[in-house]
Amino acid sequence: MSNFKNATSKVADKKIFLKEEYLTKILPKARITGTNFFNIISNEQENKFPTWLNLVKLNFSSTTNVYVETGTIYEDIIVNFLSQKNQCLYKTYQLSDKCFESNPYFDGRPDAEPTDNQGNFLYPQKQLVEIKTWGIDKIVNNEDELTGDNRVFMMNNKPVIERKDKSFQNFQKVINEFVDDANANAFLKKEKRDGLFFTKQKLFKYLFQVLLYMYLRKTNKGLIFIVFVETDEYTFEKDELKNVKRETFAKNLYENPDKSFSINVELVERFPNGMRDNTVYITRDTYDEYLTIAINWYKEHIEKGVSPVMTIQDRMLIEDLIKKEEEQ
Repeated sequence: MSNFKNATSKVADKKIFLKEEYLTKILPKARITGTNFFNIISNEQENKFPTWLNLVKLNFSSTTNVYVETGTIYEDIIVNFLSQKNQCLYKTYQLSDKCFESNPYFDGRPDAEPTDNQGNFLYPQKQLVEIKTWGIDKIVNNEDELTGDNRVFMMNNKPVIERKDKSFQNFQKVINEFVDDANANAFLKKEKRDGLFFTKQKLFKYLFQVLLYMYLRKTNKGLIFIVFVETDEYTFEKDELKNVKRETFAKNLYENPDKSFSINVELVERFPNGMRDNTVYITRDTYDEYLTIAINWYKEHIEKGVSPVMTIQDRMLIEDLIKKEEEQ
């Protein structure tokens, strides 16, 4: 994270203004990725400012968490499973890889891209894949408001469960509602902010992540592949049981058909007469509108170095950050 006071020239009208020399330094690498694309185009104002901080390299988060580590540790197992299931190879990337650097606004790296034995992409015959691991149980954790890091309470190398009332089947209802909302272009509608709302919001983030990479690869077919993680399967790099958990996870993935779920994504000229189950269709005209929103946001806030309007909570976090920097 950059030194906040050295990077900013002023705070005025509830906005942060970057210094010209700092903006010149970070602008060549500041790109919208699949991870933050939905935050920019959605109506959720509280996501705009943290997303801006991330893109201009003033983000607070500096450490990983058990959720991210678990997904990373199991990713190769999931990719091999998909390779056997879909009868193709998959190209994956390192954290530092940038796949679309020539694009002036967007970048990032897909989780898995289909290839033949020579490494040639198999578009549009095969789908571009985004892989997501989802926890089944509600886990006790303490999210740091400043960094956003989830510090999960562990006991005997396992997360402590707050509530064990979820099952693989319970997600089917949520996913069905998500698919219906997505096909009705209803992701911007206001809903009661309950657990269902936030779960669907997470799915919409996944949707626009895979859509962005489909757009950048100029392909019209994508796949969101969700794998459910049980509490006993959570792991981390220094976990002495990591290899044992990898074996258990792989066994469960191959033997339990309810452990994974596929959502197909298609970019189309118009909606088809017959719509397939578990498939989200987005028309190109609609998606072009989302791209325009994101590009205009980038020009206004990234190229000019001016943040979106801060909420009261945003201002409190910034004040806390400045205070901590002054104490160092």
